[in-house]
Amino acid sequence: MEENISKGLFGLKRADVENYIADLKKDYEAELRRQNQELLSMKNENAKLNERLNEFLNDRKENTENYKKIVDILKEYLKFDEEGNKRIYVPAVIAVKDGNIVDFDDETAWDTKGYKTPEEYWENEDLDGLK
Repeated sequence: MEENISKGLFGLKRADVENYIADLKKDYEAELRRQNQELLSMKNENAKLNERLNEFLNDRKENTENYKKIVDILKEYLKFDEEGNKRIYVPAVIAVKDGNIVDFDDETAWDTKGYKTPEEYWENEDLDGLK
């Protein structure tokens, strides 16, 4: 934004100051619109992810055919639940390259490392490897 404020005999010219303020307001409103669009986009993406997570958790609860297929694909990486069944815990990070699983990590889903709550884990554990 250009600063086109000229000085008159008794100080700044009113019209120049008013134009400057109007330009500031336009810039501010444009930035608010941009940030609002960004937040709406993030909100929509979050809603989609929550929907997918809920679908997955329902599939796991109901032990659907889809869930069984996923378990079969991941079986060598999964831990057993208290009933002796292979179980997918979330969050799980699965790295795939050229259609092959190259890494799997669900540590944060099942290993509390002695912490009583998730908040304690996330506040105290060295998580640099997750970045």
